[in-house]
Amino acid sequence: MKSAVIGVLAAAFLLTFGLAVTAWGEETPKAEPKVVDKSEKAAALIKEQMAKAEKLLQQASEEMAKPDGKRDAKKADGFKVSAANTYVAAAMAAVRAAAALKGDEKTAFLTQYDTPNREKAISIFLELADAAKANRKWQEATGYYNKVLQIDPKNQAAADGIKAVQEGMKTGDKTKDPPKKRF
Repeated sequence: MKSAVIGVLAAAFLLTFGLAVTAWGEETPKAEPKVVDKSEKAAALIKEQMAKAEKLLQQASEEMAKPDGKRDAKKADGFKVSAANTYVAAAMAAVRAAAALKGDEKTAFLTQYDTPNREKAISIFLELADAAKANRKWQEATGYYNKVLQIDPKNQAAADGIKAVQEGMKTGDKTKDPPKKRF
């Protein structure tokens, strides 16, 4: 029993110091450390965020696919809001990571990770805003349109949406569409 324990300890010692894998006098091959630059790490984290956002959108779809009596639209909207916020976070992480890059590498990184995530977030927030506006939930719609404008201050759809909400609030619009002018 003692000899077995001693043998195991000796083998562990030899493996630890690399003596067991090389013959006497040979140099121990050294594994080259994998160099991972900051942009690769950032890209991996951004991809994780994107996957999380996609999962949240899938959960929203699954919730809305349920029969009418079992469906919770508010829960589905919550999943969508979380997904949009996750896309925004991914876009912001891309901008931070791209700050350390130069030239074409920076442009490519932003094109791959910032732009599509911003576009997805904007799309989701506009969808939510338009649905809230259609249901005359003026404050909710305004909040979503403002989120879009925070992401893209020049977004015309959000600016038009806010004007429509303001008009709907002024007129006390009880219909889903703004009132039509009569001549």
